Amino acid sequence: MRRGLFLLSCLLLFGMLVPGSARATRSEMWSLPTYEPARCLTCHTSSESALDNDPSLATQLNPFGVDWNSLGRIWGEQIAKRDSDGDQCINGAELGDYTGTQWTGPYVEDPTRNEQNSNPGVVDCTRASINDRSWGILKAVFGESNKFKYR
Repeated sequence: MRRGLFLLSCLLLFGMLVPGSARATRSEMWSLPTYEPARCLTCHTSSESALDNDPSLATQLNPFGVDWNSLGRIWGEQIAKRDSDGDQCINGAELGDYTGTQWTGPYVEDPTRNEQNSNPGVVDCTRASINDRSWGILKAVFGESNKFKYR
């Protein structure tokens, strides 16, 4: 009896120590503010089709996936404020919830949902930039010609 109990305890302990699959289910992806268009690549280093063909790839996470896993796969201020991939854009900016407080999930399929600004797991930050056109618009609104309009 004691031997059986000991073996059962060892199996349970082993099961807790061996990491489970890091592959996200649809409901886990839905707990992010957005996961389109990167989908699985938001957290993993392999695409959805590659993961379907070789499930062992599920344990290979990109920097965001590592942070997401280490913070309990919960969207909030902690994960939003990080720059997991080191591209000078915080995860919240890349996923559309800058502070980590606007998205409360879970996501339900909605065709009007926003797409990612960029992937928080890949160095690909697409920052807004001031070009000649946008600078002209700013000057038109706030420039010399308007300095007496709002006094």
